[in-house]
Parts: sequence; structure tokens; C-alpha cells
Amino acid sequence: MRSIFAGIEYAGKSTLATMLGEYYRHRRVPIHGDDHFTLPDASLSPESRKILVDLPNDIKERGQRMQIHYHVDIIKKYACPLIVGRHLEEAV
Repeated sequence: MRSIFAGIEYAGKSTLATMLGEYYRHRRVPIHGDDHFTLPDASLSPESRKILVDLPNDIKERGQRMQIHYHVDIIKKYACPLIVGRHLEEAV
């Protein structure tokens, strides 16, 4: 099942995607999960997060658009992608 989770901050998107991923893994269903559309991405180091936040908005927008374009292929390629935040982050 292709899943895209969108919602406001702290709505439980990441938690829900994580739980669904665990459900799939328990049943040996291969998944592809992406939860890094929010800027700054929580997986970055504190130094990298600061650099990213301080970049001009046009550069951040370009990076997000390339990120979204890349993930369209991911959504098509995998049977069970778990994409968190893609649509909402694009709209903000």
C-alpha cells in the first residue's frame, strides 16, 4: 500500500508511519520510508541544521522541489513507500 502522511506538527505522522513500517516488517513486506521533508531535517547534525536554516529561501525551495521530484519515482518504484510530510511541506 502506498502511503503519504500529511498533517500539522506533532499530529503523529512520523509515529503512525513508524508503526505501519514495523507492521510491514513483522510480516516481511519490504517498505521504503522517507520522513525528511521538514526543514531542517531532524536527522541532520546541529551544525548542518543551522546552515540549512540560514540559507536563502530560494535555495531551500529549490532543494525541496528536487527532493519532491526524486520521491515521485520512489513512490512509483516501491510497492509500500511510507512518505511523511511530502504534500504538506510542499504547500507551506
